[in-house]
Amino acid sequence: RRFGLTCDNLLGADVVTANGDYIRASESENSDLFWGLRGGGGNFGVVTSFDYGLHPMDPIVLAGNVSWPISQARDAMHFFAEYSLAIPDELYLIGSLLRDREGTPYFSVGVQWSTDHAEGERVLKPLREFGRPQHDTISAVSYVKLQSMHDWTQPFGTKYYNKSGFSRELSNDALDLILDVFLGSSRPFSIFLTLEGGAIGRVAADATAFPNRDALYWLAISGQWDDQALSEEQIRVMREQWLRLQPLTSGFYTNSAMFESDKRYRSNYGKNLEHLTTLKSQYDPDNMFRLNANIAPTV
Repeated sequence: RRFGLTCDNLLGADVVTANGDYIRASESENSDLFWGLRGGGGNFGVVTSFDYGLHPMDPIVLAGNVSWPISQARDAMHFFAEYSLAIPDELYLIGSLLRDREGTPYFSVGVQWSTDHAEGERVLKPLREFGRPQHDTISAVSYVKLQSMHDWTQPFGTKYYNKSGFSRELSNDALDLILDVFLGSSRPFSIFLTLEGGAIGRVAADATAFPNRDALYWLAISGQWDDQALSEEQIRVMREQWLRLQPLTSGFYTNSAMFESDKRYRSNYGKNLEHLTTLKSQYDPDNMFRLNANIAPTV
């Protein structure tokens, strides 16, 4: 939120195209392709290197989680939605409906504050004092260490399924529905509400191929299980439950999409689709790169 999307910080890329050409894409070289790479996925070639702009930042950030028992979840979720609209770009938030190892449900808000710690403590105080939190792990931590602190929650070999979409608002009714879906499902899964906005939303929708600049939240459900025999039922239930939540969304993050139709992919690119189709026809007219969020050529 403070520095925008990864693709907003891309300065250039080396690309091998479908016909074997090795070319450079940047604002000054093949700028049309550079536009398409920033949100158009792997539709135009194989990127062999990326150049990124860097930002000075304190390597020690304030990060952790505040969580509440499920009895306080509804109120805490409503507070989260209100609080998230009034915070500065320096604060990252993700609200999560989760279950602990014993299967007990709870609501958690993960945070990261990346500038002055005293100011961060001030901004975080209302969140940390809301209701009666059952856990508060916010502390100073290495930004690098933070990247792997939750790896244990997604071990290799576990089965996973996800559905997600962008939301432009979270009404009280929407939050109540999200909680009801989480608690009422016959198979367990987690629900995440990641705060967007900030620098992400201050880039025009047609400045890059990524179109969903006006999203305020990324709503996702994520299930994991070990027994292969449960896969069919788990996926069926999650698809059914996502159909209840999907009306809360408009567009989705293509990198996390699972089993979406070509029509859904095309719709997701919105007004940028025509430009993307032109690029596809130029750089990959035979649609070699098609096992992705595919953009079909017109020739």
